[in-house]
Amino acid sequence: MKLFEDGSITKLLAATPSTSSSSVSNTNVEQIILNNKLVVFGEVDDKLKQELQSYNYIQHELTDAAKQRFYERSGKKLYTYIFHNQQQVTVDELKTFDTTFLNIDEYINHNKIIIYSKTHCPYCKQAKALLADKDYNFQVVELDKLPNGAQIQTALFERTGQKTVPNIFIHGKHIGGCSDLLDIYHDGRFYDYLDNNFQTYDYDLCVIGGGSGGISAAKEAASMNKKVA
Repeated sequence: MKLFEDGSITKLLAATPSTSSSSVSNTNVEQIILNNKLVVFGEVDDKLKQELQSYNYIQHELTDAAKQRFYERSGKKLYTYIFHNQQQVTVDELKTFDTTFLNIDEYINHNKIIIYSKTHCPYCKQAKALLADKDYNFQVVELDKLPNGAQIQTALFERTGQKTVPNIFIHGKHIGGCSDLLDIYHDGRFYDYLDNNFQTYDYDLCVIGGGSGGISAAKEAASMNKKVA
């Protein structure tokens, strides 16, 4: 399968924003947040509209029930709540994802093997031990030791669709987590990646059949800029 090509969060989000508002009075708020990459609850004034003009967002009415739920979640009483990838963010935090994403791309592309890790994660320790035991030269980014570690992890999710650590790249290609590293190591593909000699494909995902599950998978893959057939 062709692995996810380099891109930017701007490409993932950039589009003409939706300005239509819909009610959530009879809708599960959490389901709305889960099903939308970027959703705005509440008023979108001219200033906010200008700041969000390069993003594709969904706007919903901020009902009293939703306002109370968000207040309990965040401890903040606001007129507008913004959620990006299921996390409440400010406009400034949303904008930093662009810069963080581009920095990640540069770092990944300039290192042969890189592991985004957390110091307490046993799977991260296992992956690092495997590479260290074979005396491979690799770089480690310990996300829990960085002040912007959460932002980096969010940007990694945008790039790869993977929320967990370790998040491993070889020659700029996303490998996955510890189990994925072990798989390619044991079946010999690891050396192809190490030598930058891997097979590519025309599509990232091929959906057979028109059932609801296949359609949902195709939509989700397309939202991450995957090539779907």
